Amino acid sequence: YFSDKVFYTYRDYLYVYTGSDRSPVIPDGVSGIMMSAFAGRDVTTVTIPDSVEYIGERAFENSPVTSIVIPPSVKTIGKDAFSGCTELESITFSEGLESIEEGAFRGCTKLSSVVLPDGLLSVGDDAFASCSALADISIPASCETASISAVYDTPWYRALPDGDMYLGGVYVGHRKTVGGMFNYDLPSEVNILPGTKCVSILNGDGSGVKSITIPDGVKYFYWESASSSDVSSLYFPDSVEYIDCSDMKLLKELRLPENGEQFPAEYGGQPRRGRRDAAKPAGGRNK
Repeated sequence: YFSDKVFYTYRDYLYVYTGSDRSPVIPDGVSGIMMSAFAGRDVTTVTIPDSVEYIGERAFENSPVTSIVIPPSVKTIGKDAFSGCTELESITFSEGLESIEEGAFRGCTKLSSVVLPDGLLSVGDDAFASCSALADISIPASCETASISAVYDTPWYRALPDGDMYLGGVYVGHRKTVGGMFNYDLPSEVNILPGTKCVSILNGDGSGVKSITIPDGVKYFYWESASSSDVSSLYFPDSVEYIDCSDMKLLKELRLPENGEQFPAEYGGQPRRGRRDAAKPAGGRNK
């Protein structure tokens, strides 16, 4: 049915906005803003009620929205939800948000500062990529899946100091500047900081890595180096729920969670182990 002849909703989901008001107020009771509901529409601000739990794929894509407030009821911001919103200058997030999906704010070229809320669990690939004015972003320690592609091609990314790189609770690799270019060779000893939730090595040169220290509390371990490491043994604490170390070709011995057993080279030299209820970490590549 049509609500006020401008909001098309069905079973509490908003599918299309057809009005001319540039500052529409979404009706209370709407629980989801669906795919492309405001995409390309001439809106500058949209008031989202506390009933909304989900902002769908491309919901506001390429719209001229300038500011937005995400209420605490929203748990997920979908893929490309605000992608290409080149007039977006201000976005306020609230605690309660759990996931920002792939490309959600990609190419928001006027967005200069972002504070992500405590409790956020996941930031998708390219979530803030190509936000050319983004000089400041705060990612909470609660974040447990992310890759460096989430902030690629931003001033914040380019200003990172040389050394180990973390996005909230995610270790995403090591970077140093050589001749004005970024180099992602990993050091011979990789010591993950206490409090880290995820190790997410995607691309980068791991050929010189000889040891990796993984502290208790890490939940996900995802190693996809551009080259095999020299690591021959690896210890996983019982907190680990997902493991992919199939690119470690010289791995001969490892201690897996749960039963503490050690598996010799006959395990294939390319171990892959995960609990059934564990989600795979976000993918992506270092740029």
